[in-house]
Amino acid sequence: MDSRNSIVKKHNTLIEAQYTKKMDVRAVRIIALTAAKITRKDKDFQTYHVPVKSITSSSDIYKRAENDHLVIENITEQLMSNVIRLPKKDIDGSFSGNSFVKYQYFSKCEYIVGSGYLEVQFHPDLKPLFLNLKDNFTKLSLEILCSLPSTYSYRLYELLKQYAQGGINTRVFKLKELQDMLGVKPGKKSSFRKYGKFKEKVIMPAQRNFQKYTDLLFEFKGWADYGRAYTHIEFTMQKNKKYIQGNLFEGETSDPRPTPPSVKISEEIIKLIPEEQWENKKIGCKQVCSEILKDQGEDAVTFYVKYTKELDNKEKRASWGKTIRIAWQNKLYEAHLQEIEAQEKKQQKIEESLQLEKEEQEIKDNITNEELKKSEELNTLVEQILESDGDKFKEFVENQVNENESKYIRKRYSQKNAGTVQNVYRKYLNIFLQSELIDN
Repeated sequence: MDSRNSIVKKHNTLIEAQYTKKMDVRAVRIIALTAAKITRKDKDFQTYHVPVKSITSSSDIYKRAENDHLVIENITEQLMSNVIRLPKKDIDGSFSGNSFVKYQYFSKCEYIVGSGYLEVQFHPDLKPLFLNLKDNFTKLSLEILCSLPSTYSYRLYELLKQYAQGGINTRVFKLKELQDMLGVKPGKKSSFRKYGKFKEKVIMPAQRNFQKYTDLLFEFKGWADYGRAYTHIEFTMQKNKKYIQGNLFEGETSDPRPTPPSVKISEEIIKLIPEEQWENKKIGCKQVCSEILKDQGEDAVTFYVKYTKELDNKEKRASWGKTIRIAWQNKLYEAHLQEIEAQEKKQQKIEESLQLEKEEQEIKDNITNEELKKSEELNTLVEQILESDGDKFKEFVENQVNENESKYIRKRYSQKNAGTVQNVYRKYLNIFLQSELIDN
């Protein structure tokens, strides 16, 4: 069955559930693949068969285990032990956030080596959250859910899509509540619960994954209810116009690495290769380039051809086909991509660090500007009182000040010590004004 049109329907209560711990992305894929098998006619949960290949595809960003059953063992252990927490109304009908019910997603996970399938059953108490949904639910693309390479991205997509499908393009979360929904739990020094780390390790990678794999884009900003610590995070969503539905089928997950559908080598690449090398079947240059094209795409072919062309050793260039094949077997293109990725990550960290410093400086500047403004207003008020009722105010202050402050007041009010005297006057300004009000 073509899964491009497969839809996952989940009640919004389940979308907003809190996870007791983070799950492997392959575990949440099992949930999506199982939910996609539910039909409108189903009045009860069935026993569902999930293809193992759809969970542990070789195209996955995770390294594939030597034996599928080892991977399935670990993933099902997570599914059977992880608990989801759903909010409930208090006895008086209000939502305090302290009332809840807890479930497991599955009541059964069974795997028989060689079958190629994982046999699962949803927990029966979850029926109202999956079956016969008529309102208050979210529709999600199975293709998109299975393509996301991170659990955090997967869960955030569910939460933002819930609002976006209803035409609402902004959503605000309390920071702690969002972290609980994503399964971000308190840790030690490297805890992702701190806004800076949470932004760097969870939200920004999700932003990149949305752009690459989903139909949704978002911008975000943190803000504080009080003090300087961020308490909320606001998302603004828009449609990803560059998103094109892929060609996924049951038993497959999308490959994070680009594999262009073209099976024809472009003329630009062929021009880089000597004609006698390209046309000679014994040398095998055309054959190996075609194999690389089908496996890794045109960029990889271009890389290996340019690599061979730039070699100084004439003997290595004497047989282009052999040289290209050896380079391909040694995975030089993958090493090249990893080097580029490492450089991009390094640059990204520098940019994110600079952005954080900029945000922190803006907060400091705002606080400094506010304090400066208040200070200037007080100084202006002091000057006005000194001009209008100076003798009375000075006499009042001298009667209030301590011994250290008194010696500053008794000095001549000159530009040299004006700042110190002004601070003393400001200290007693409110007391003086209150006493004047009482006297009047």
